[in-house]
Amino acid sequence: MSMRTGWLCCVCMGVALLLRSGDARHGHRGHATARYVDSPWQPAWREVEQVSSIRGMDSEHRLSTFRSAPIKLDVGRVILTAPKQTPLLMPPEPFVLTSLKVQVVRASDGKPVPLTEVYNHHVVFYADGGKLGADICGGAHLDMLDGLWGVGAEARGTLTEFPAGYGLPGKGPWYGNIHLIRSDGVPQVKRCIECTCDTGGGSEDCCRHMSICPGFAESSFRNSSDVKEYALEYTVGWSSAVDKYQELRYMTLDATGCQLEFQVPAQCPWMWNHDTLHGPRHGSVGLRGSGRELPSDFAVAVRPPAPGCTATVSWDYALPAGAAGRVVFSKAHMHVGGLTVSAYVLRGQNSSSSLITSGDATSSRQPELLCSCKARYGSEEPASKDFVGNELGYVVSVSGCSFDDVTEQPILRSGDRIRVEATYRTDLWFNGVMGLLDL
Repeated sequence: MSMRTGWLCCVCMGVALLLRSGDARHGHRGHATARYVDSPWQPAWREVEQVSSIRGMDSEHRLSTFRSAPIKLDVGRVILTAPKQTPLLMPPEPFVLTSLKVQVVRASDGKPVPLTEVYNHHVVFYADGGKLGADICGGAHLDMLDGLWGVGAEARGTLTEFPAGYGLPGKGPWYGNIHLIRSDGVPQVKRCIECTCDTGGGSEDCCRHMSICPGFAESSFRNSSDVKEYALEYTVGWSSAVDKYQELRYMTLDATGCQLEFQVPAQCPWMWNHDTLHGPRHGSVGLRGSGRELPSDFAVAVRPPAPGCTATVSWDYALPAGAAGRVVFSKAHMHVGGLTVSAYVLRGQNSSSSLITSGDATSSRQPELLCSCKARYGSEEPASKDFVGNELGYVVSVSGCSFDDVTEQPILRSGDRIRVEATYRTDLWFNGVMGLLDL
């Protein structure tokens, strides 16, 4: 069955937006061919649930949940799979994808696992359909493939769900790039989940497949005998009634002009250890401009930053040929320390792409906001019954934009420029962070 031509979708791993044609990539750092060692985990999936979920006038719409074979992780262990070694199970073709949600669960019973135990650095889905402008970031992809959709630690609290009547084409084959870190029992959790490098900064290149995350000092003991079994689970909204949907497509942009990962130096006083979720405690010690190598109690990320203690980075992109259309949906991706990732349209701009940190770029017209996506930080202590999904100091969800009414959908025109802007707090040093935008 052929699909009706329609608007195309852009989603933000920074922001997700919907446009009208093309081809795109997901912006995680990679190599032309992924160079990973063999893994004892062999990707295998099974459908654990399928339920009817009528969507508008579509009585054929379904929700299917797929779960991986057990993933065995000892303390500090990293998995970072290559896409072509990680085939995914999806509904039978032809179908359209209307929603997608991911979480890490226990292999034994399917119960969700807290981010403090297994950190979801990112999970990226690769597929043939739904991409626009795949070469914008110069081929920074894996296995010569361009990612279609991705999410990170915010996955459990951030549902990708397109407005009624829209869907991504379900054309396979489907692959995954899965980056998980067993972080409980690691002495320096912040260094571990930021993938801190010996040479400074952070990058997933310093958390390679089957390595031990960089959260252990030379004298630290690592309990390698503590092995637990987990599984990755994803729920797909889908329909075989493809003729009832307008086709969406993605385009991924990055607030740093395709650096993909960047560092945020500390620039403001930070009260270490005794500065908690509930405010400063008597006798706490202020550490101005530090936090690069010190551990975080994560409570610092929950409170709003002090005035002036933020930094913004942005990049302008020319709208690729064929990308004109309506924006119908957007979502964002950022790491701990991130506050917002936003997308703007610029018209009448003659400047070349440039990195802007002060927000004083000249323009003939003010940028028009397309979507601003805000990080939400967990606020529950580990002993709380509501801890899972609301882990203290972690990014547990990111807000997005959904334009259901066609009269409210922003329009992108040929010749427009798109500005992607990411804002991080600067009362701590944050390594290996991201500010990605899918359009």
